Amino acid sequence: MSDIRTALYYHIQTTSGIGAGISSRVYVAGDVPQDTAMPFLTIQQISNEIVRDQDGVSYLERTLFQITAVGATEKAAHDLAHLVQVALDAYRDTMGEAGATVAVRYISLDNELHIPLPPTDASQRGMHEYAQDYSIWNVTS
Repeated sequence: MSDIRTALYYHIQTTSGIGAGISSRVYVAGDVPQDTAMPFLTIQQISNEIVRDQDGVSYLERTLFQITAVGATEKAAHDLAHLVQVALDAYRDTMGEAGATVAVRYISLDNELHIPLPPTDASQRGMHEYAQDYSIWNVTS
């Protein structure tokens, strides 16, 4: 069994349309190399809730991830964010590499925000971000 972060990265990079458009440009938020080509994605785990039931441990967790699509234009960022939404919203299946999968009960897109980032001087280019918050309910071991 894998952890949900590893499974999510694998799923995004191998989903048709997403991986082809960004190659391997999927980064942990804050770890994007300086001159990375756009578009690209960043992923940040925001929180992790261990779900309990009346018997104690339920072996279910809800993890909140923020996935941000970054592009040189609003359209490029929006199009990439839309591909992520199609791949993840309402997903129910296993996720991850063969032999290291996670059972996903449900994924929901909870929020989306467009953030235009203007250049700070003439030597820089502006960027657009679409930040999406996803709740992932998965089984733990």
